[in-house]
Amino acid sequence: MVSATYQNLTLTLLVLCIVTSPIESRYREKDVKKGKASPPILPQMIVPSPLMNLCSGDREMKLVCHCSPDDPHVKAQKANCWIFSKDLPRKDTNWLAFQTQSTLEQLKITVQKIGNLAYIPSDVLHTLKYLKQLTIEYGVIPDLLNYAFGNLTELRNVTLHKNQIRIVHPFAFANHPFLEEINLERNEILELDKEALVHLPALRKLNLDFNNLSMLHDDVFVYLTSLDELKLESNQISVLTREIFKGLGNLRILKLTANSLTFIGDTIFAELWSLQELDLDHNQIEKLSARAFDGLNNLRKLNLENNRLKRLERGIFTGVPAVLNLNLNSNQLETITYNNFLPLMDNLVNSTAILHLKDNRFLCDCRLLWLFDLRNNTKNEDLRYTLQHVECLYDIKGIYGTPSLTHNQLKEFGRSQPQDTILFDEDYYDDTGHRKPGVVLQKKFSSSRSAPEGSQDKSQLQPITLMKLRKDTILPCPKELDEPTELPLSRESIGLDMGWRSSVTATSVGSTCIHSVVLLGMCALLSLARYGRRC
Repeated sequence: MVSATYQNLTLTLLVLCIVTSPIESRYREKDVKKGKASPPILPQMIVPSPLMNLCSGDREMKLVCHCSPDDPHVKAQKANCWIFSKDLPRKDTNWLAFQTQSTLEQLKITVQKIGNLAYIPSDVLHTLKYLKQLTIEYGVIPDLLNYAFGNLTELRNVTLHKNQIRIVHPFAFANHPFLEEINLERNEILELDKEALVHLPALRKLNLDFNNLSMLHDDVFVYLTSLDELKLESNQISVLTREIFKGLGNLRILKLTANSLTFIGDTIFAELWSLQELDLDHNQIEKLSARAFDGLNNLRKLNLENNRLKRLERGIFTGVPAVLNLNLNSNQLETITYNNFLPLMDNLVNSTAILHLKDNRFLCDCRLLWLFDLRNNTKNEDLRYTLQHVECLYDIKGIYGTPSLTHNQLKEFGRSQPQDTILFDEDYYDDTGHRKPGVVLQKKFSSSRSAPEGSQDKSQLQPITLMKLRKDTILPCPKELDEPTELPLSRESIGLDMGWRSSVTATSVGSTCIHSVVLLGMCALLSLARYGRRC
């Protein structure tokens, strides 16, 4: 029974094979004729190419880097990179090479002449979590945008010199707790936003030298409470306010050399109570307020060289009693009085203070007599040498009285021939707007030729070395200039012999008494003539 069943199944299968075989072959022949016999197409597998190693030095890359240590098996800590391509957009695949060296601590990017970089590669920097020093130079980066350097918490130093930066936007430098130094010198910065520098508690040095800053916002440095050195040399700053320097109580060095300052008002620097060095040289300062330096009790160095100062206010240095280096070279000062320098006298006599006085227009009159005693009493050899070579302009024509120097003495004491007339060109300035130090036009006039028409008597002055004169050779001050040149109460405290002034003072007092008696006599006569009133 079972065998019969298997036989039936076998026969059934044979019949099915015989029937279906010709049908399948017929369909294959049709498909061949129609050209549909090609095998099925499978999707091609995409294999990602490996990232180019940043330190490979491959010249085919748009930026080539040299790394240290130079070992392919060790992660680099320092990379110097050069950009050779003008086409390097933010999303360029070459930037991906930095993913192979994510432990970099120092990175320097230099744009070659044939290359270009117009932005800060923020996306790349964001991946360098251990970066401490960053330098980018010779790019063309007009704007520093907000959060340009991500939130790199390990960053210590950022140098971006020579990148043609013009605008520093809000929060360009923000949230870098260990950042100590920012160098933005030699750019074209026109404006520093009020909030460009925020949350930088460790910042100690800020360099903005050689830019185009014409003004500074109030409170622009208010967040930089740890700043130690601020450089603003060679900008176009013309006005300073006290509010600019708010927050800089720890600042020690302030450089404002070669700006466009013409006036320093009262208490401008009063917020800078830790300041030790102040450079205001090569400006166009014509006037210093009597309280310009109030609050600078710790100042050691004050540089006012190459300005347009003609006189110093009484007590100008009262606010800077600790100054040991004062530079007044190349101004237009007509005199310096004892009253001017009284707050510094102890430093000048008893310490290593330095005083620079060259290339001014001091007049040889009694207001300079105190310099003789300072020269004789100072313990500072450098200061004594400076005073020994101070020059003043001697009145050849006797504007203030009859000249007391003979022709031979003028020849001995002066640096020019006595028949030469020294004309000072008061309107001569160089191309940058600064007065040329020591600019003198020397012209000779024979006895038959008079000075040019309209020339002032003040121009007929002979340069003479002050210390080659004797005290009794110097003429008394003219009446309009007669004022005390020192304070008698301080003579003993500084150990100076100021006895020379007694004769000058006596003369002045005697003259004053005579004038008073004459006036009283005239008043009495008038009173008797008119209603018997008393003076």
